[in-house]
Amino acid sequence: MNQVLAETAKNFKRFLPKGYIFSVGCLSSITVSLGASTSIDLRKTMEDAPPRHFNQSHTHKSHRLDTQTCDVSLEVANRVLKRLRIDDHVWGAYPVDLALDALLDLYLATENVAYRDYVFSILFRRNIKLEEPVNYLRQPFGHYNYNLYLAIGKDKRVADAFVAESVKYHAEAELSDSGLVLHHSQADAPARVLIDSIHDYIGRMARTGALTGKSNYYNSAEKQATLHRTLLRNPSNGLWSQGRGWENDLMLISPGAWSRGQGWLLKGFTEALDVIPREHPAYIQIRLYTQELLDALLPLQDPQGFWHALPHLPITASPPETSGTALIVAALYKCLAGNHIEATNDYIRAAQLGFEAIASSVTEDGIVRNACIGPGPLTQELLNIRYLGESFVEDKEHGHFAVLYACAARQRFLLRFL
Repeated sequence: MNQVLAETAKNFKRFLPKGYIFSVGCLSSITVSLGASTSIDLRKTMEDAPPRHFNQSHTHKSHRLDTQTCDVSLEVANRVLKRLRIDDHVWGAYPVDLALDALLDLYLATENVAYRDYVFSILFRRNIKLEEPVNYLRQPFGHYNYNLYLAIGKDKRVADAFVAESVKYHAEAELSDSGLVLHHSQADAPARVLIDSIHDYIGRMARTGALTGKSNYYNSAEKQATLHRTLLRNPSNGLWSQGRGWENDLMLISPGAWSRGQGWLLKGFTEALDVIPREHPAYIQIRLYTQELLDALLPLQDPQGFWHALPHLPITASPPETSGTALIVAALYKCLAGNHIEATNDYIRAAQLGFEAIASSVTEDGIVRNACIGPGPLTQELLNIRYLGESFVEDKEHGHFAVLYACAARQRFLLRFL
């Protein structure tokens, strides 16, 4: 086992920034046993490293958070990180990888190595070779590879691995007759339209364009945003349906709208906006779609700051929903920080109120309340049985990554405006 640790650490050290210590010695407190649970300590380096702009005097013991302090997002993030360490999922469904991506995003926004090091500890135990691509089919709703490239010092080998898999995705994507990229087909079902997966395609292609300098990837991101908007956006309220083809009629649009679905879209849009040159037509178009959706969502926020699970209905028809609220708030903060939208009082107020709602949903031990299970209202039956009424079945893992993205985006906003 020591030989396995040594070989994995050697692989990691080739990619770490100069001066960064990551070895079997610094991991000697990790208990590693194949097939058994793993305890992480890293000699407390992850817990003890102070984040940038973090005032230790603002650490609160009560569940109620002081949302007027500039570091509330760090306290919320640290609570969620505490929960991730307790659960300590090395492998899992896509929310696990999205949490890793969100932690890397937090590291990039704060330079707090605690967030980065926890991700490294997970990848270390997966025995990941960073120069090898991660199959895009294993990352259907998000990818951590791009933020890993940034967090590890822009190592070209990591970028090349990300680009290679994205180019493969671009070439192999299943298309509808009208050119829509489809959610990949399963053995028992045909390919269908799904905004959860198209958001990843849009962000991935834009980032691939930025890394390669090839504008055709920007064009591909914009084309899919436009095609999906034409198909799924409801012009009467500005919201997007969850997909198409999930009923027996494969041409039937999914009913209504879903809070997390709107958040997925905004996540993909903002990832694209952050890397596409502003003079490029793709930037101009995706920025328009982003602001259009944000403007449709602002009037639907409830007085406590939440968006509800089914935002197309009156707020009494479905419960407040944390994961969708967090992704929408993250988009607002990212757009404000990146100057993709004008810093008006309406946008700032919606982001701040939304973050207060998010903070109120995170317990002291990092459990995120009021995040609903998926897959959203793909069918009328799903809408009726999972999202209508006063409560829904909760899914804390979808809450984890969404809240972490919101915390990272809030930090970027604060760094710009404070």
